[in-house]
Amino acid sequence: MRNLLGMCFDWRVLAGLGAVGLGIWLVAPQFIAPALPILVVLICPLSMLLMARMMGSSMQRSDSLISPVERLAALEREQTRLDAEIARTRAELAPSIPREPVHHDAATGRTLADPAPPRPEQAGS
Repeated sequence: MRNLLGMCFDWRVLAGLGAVGLGIWLVAPQFIAPALPILVVLICPLSMLLMARMMGSSMQRSDSLISPVERLAALEREQTRLDAEIARTRAELAPSIPREPVHHDAATGRTLADPAPPRPEQAGS
């Protein structure tokens, strides 16, 4: 990608639009003046579309290379990281909010908040 004046342009888009401009100039030179601003304006959106397409195809390839077992392990690591981040944030906020009792579910390994105690009208039923 070219970085021209702080903007990224894909060389394939620049080459393609240059070829279109050259074709217009060779076939119908009277239309090059009105076509040139349109070609210049098309550089950015076409570069963005090409970049999005390339990123989408690379993500599909990387997802297909990972086995389901590896994906599950990666998701569990992410879940553990998020649980630790939640615990740190709760610890930082502990003086300002009341702490809910928590317990760990042995089957899933997740930390779950205890359910609220029954209300008095429910206890008598």
